[in-house]
Amino acid sequence: MKKTVKYLLIVTSIALIVINIYVIINAEQLLSDNFTLFKKIVPEILLKRRLELFAKGGVRSICVGAGFAIVTSILSIYMIAKDQINSRLKIDFLMFLTLFSFVVSRNVYAIILLLINLILLFFTRKRVICENEEYIGEIPKIKRLKPTIKEIICSIILVIIYFVFYLYQVGSPESEIGRKIYIIIAIIVTFIWAIFSFKRVLIRDSKLLFKNFKEYGNCILKIVKKYVLFIVITAVIAITLTNQATSVNQEGLEKMPLLKVFILAVFFAPVVEESIFRGTLRYFVKNKIAFIIISGIIFGFLHVISEANLINAILIASQYVVVGCMLAHLYVKTNNLAVNMFLHMLINFLGVIMMAMFS
Repeated sequence: MKKTVKYLLIVTSIALIVINIYVIINAEQLLSDNFTLFKKIVPEILLKRRLELFAKGGVRSICVGAGFAIVTSILSIYMIAKDQINSRLKIDFLMFLTLFSFVVSRNVYAIILLLINLILLFFTRKRVICENEEYIGEIPKIKRLKPTIKEIICSIILVIIYFVFYLYQVGSPESEIGRKIYIIIAIIVTFIWAIFSFKRVLIRDSKLLFKNFKEYGNCILKIVKKYVLFIVITAVIAITLTNQATSVNQEGLEKMPLLKVFILAVFFAPVVEESIFRGTLRYFVKNKIAFIIISGIIFGFLHVISEANLINAILIASQYVVVGCMLAHLYVKTNNLAVNMFLHMLINFLGVIMMAMFS
């Protein structure tokens, strides 16, 4: 990294920390001013729903965005000071955090500085010389473990438990307390059964993930890059044509306590959904292309299962279908279910941060 770029990144990162501390201290005062300014510069036809959520999120929206920008800036300074920005993988990681900070930030000056940092990191990445770059090997060439009859039966039972008891809540008591107990039991049973059904696979795959984390991380970045543009396009189309930023299912989550959402989204959903829509489905669909398409479609439409309007359901599901195809593609590439769960956890974790800001 050139010294000029290095110093510029440090200066902008320090400025970001100072600005965002000021933003957190004066969040209430800045809320109305920032919202008015955003309404002027952001196309309302595209982001009407987000602007409503921005107003709804209030002070917490500003504080979470500022807090994330501070953490990203501190990490940037640390990596620069330790001379750790010496490979494209590390730069990509820092660019991802900076881009996310850029998206969730609610202060115009912070957004400008984050944009400058993104540009500096982009050109730094272009200038990384291959000889000086840390070598990242290929992911381990492993085959999917051949399932036993017991594992196939367990995976089928998992699908039944998930849809019958967790999703549709068949036999749920009418009383509110009884219903809550029923849901908690359904969540715990489904989660434990998913781990039990893929125990042998997860033991092997998690060991490989920790042992070859850099290689798998590089693989994840490559696949995400192929799909991110399609995710953005489908999301923009859905928001523009339906005037909805999220599905009815997602809106239901926004009404739940944040801790419950965090547990369901970051732990329960990645483990159970990857076990069903990647692990179990792969047992029965051998063709790679067919598996990616079918997995993506089922995964996508599951997220709009409560949507009453068919056209809206199709449009909103499209972005989830692309995410599902991306996760299925990753599984085809790695044959490692733990890697899929890790990426799914990361995606949902970022989603929870966004929800914390807007709900």
